[in-house]
Amino acid sequence: TFGAPNFIFPSEALIAKEMIDWAENILKRGKIPVFQTDPLGNAQELISIFNEFTSLPVVTHWRVSKVNQIYEAHGYKLEYIDAKTKEADDLILSGNLVLITPKQLSLADSPDFVPALVSGWALWSKHKAFPLSDHADFPHIMRFVEDCNPKIVLTCHGGRFNETMANFIEKKLGIRAYPIQLIPTSIPSKR
Repeated sequence: TFGAPNFIFPSEALIAKEMIDWAENILKRGKIPVFQTDPLGNAQELISIFNEFTSLPVVTHWRVSKVNQIYEAHGYKLEYIDAKTKEADDLILSGNLVLITPKQLSLADSPDFVPALVSGWALWSKHKAFPLSDHADFPHIMRFVEDCNPKIVLTCHGGRFNETMANFIEKKLGIRAYPIQLIPTSIPSKR
């Protein structure tokens, strides 16, 4: 996903501290911090951060809660309250919580909510955002490829960065690499 050299994420510890500090600042202003992210992966990392480093209750949108239940079924402990519950309603009225929602959720009708994006794409955001991602950044991708020492690499899932990533792998690591969309996907029939 982040196959270009300008995608370098700060450490997760630094991002976690910045997110907690931001949330506490928003709460001091009498508003509710809302972290908008992918319901799978980043949302659970956020819950874990707030569970481990704060005593703030975490309320999650139902789409995030559904994924949380899958994590829990596989032994991961996450402390959160589903937004569809009375307990969540009471917390929202009290204003003492952290809310985690999907990225696409509109908060235009909620003036008490202050949103921040949580995604690797935060590096390009013009709004409040934190570059926490469950995907590797560029240096980690390059290190992974180098450690694997493959004969060939096919880049995918990076959209316009597929070619950039392939070029860097070839130039920096000396390993043949191609964007997967350039590989033929059908075999011509014999006539």
